[in-house]
Amino acid sequence: MSKLLPVFTLVVAVYALIGVVRSLTSVNDNPVPWLSLAAWGLWSAAFVALTLPRVTGAERLSRGSFIAVCAALVAVVCLDLWAVTVRGDGARDATAALSAAALVLVIATLRPARDAVVSTLVLGGAFGATFIVTGERSALTAQGIPELLVTLTLVIAPGLVGVWLVSGITRIVRREDDRALALLAAAESGPSSDAILARLDREAETLLDAVALGATPLPLSSAVAAEASSLATELRFHLLAARSGTIN
Repeated sequence: MSKLLPVFTLVVAVYALIGVVRSLTSVNDNPVPWLSLAAWGLWSAAFVALTLPRVTGAERLSRGSFIAVCAALVAVVCLDLWAVTVRGDGARDATAALSAAALVLVIATLRPARDAVVSTLVLGGAFGATFIVTGERSALTAQGIPELLVTLTLVIAPGLVGVWLVSGITRIVRREDDRALALLAAAESGPSSDAILARLDREAETLLDAVALGATPLPLSSAVAAEASSLATELRFHLLAARSGTIN
C-alpha cells in the first residue's frame, strides 16, 4: 500500500543509518574494507530504486525492477558476510546484510505479498549459505548456531512483518470500501439494475474471451487493464446493489 511506503522507508533509512555507523566504527579492523563499501553502495542503489515509484507517482514496482533489486540485495548479503568473516566476526556483526533484509518492508508495499515473501526467503537462504561457504565454521558449533539462528530471524522477520501489516490493512480498507459501496448501492439501486448487470456480464465475457483466444495479448496494456479494473468495480457495485435490495 502506497500510504505505508513513507513510513516503511523512514524505518529502513533509520535502520540503515545505524548499520552505517556500526560499519564505520569497525573499518579499522577490516583488512578488506572495499567489501563493506561495495555492499553499502549496492544497498544505496537498491534503496533509490525502491523510492523511485514514490517520486514518479507509480503504485507498483515493475517485475524487472523487482528482480534487479532482489539480485542487488543478494549481492549485498554476500559481500557484507564476506567482510564479516574476513574480520573474524560472527553473524551478529552483519550490518548491510541486515539492512538489505529491512528493505523488504518497502518491497511489501510495492509488490504482491507473494513476491515479498519470496524475496525474504531468498535473502534468508543467501545469508545462511554465504556464511557457511565463506568458511565461518564457528557458526556450526554449539555456541555459534544460536547466534546464527537469531541473526537469521532478524533477516527474515522484517519481510514477514511487512507482508502481515500490508495484508491486514488492505483487508480493512477493502472491507470499508465494500461497506461504503453497499450503502451507496442501496440508495441508488433501481428497476434497471438487471439490465445493467446483463450489460456488464456481456462486457466481462467479451474481455475474457479476447484474452483466452489470444486477441488481447498478455500482459494487458495500460488501457485494457484500466478498462478491466473499471468494469470489475462497476460490476461489484451493482452486485452489491442487488444484494442490498434482496436483504432489504
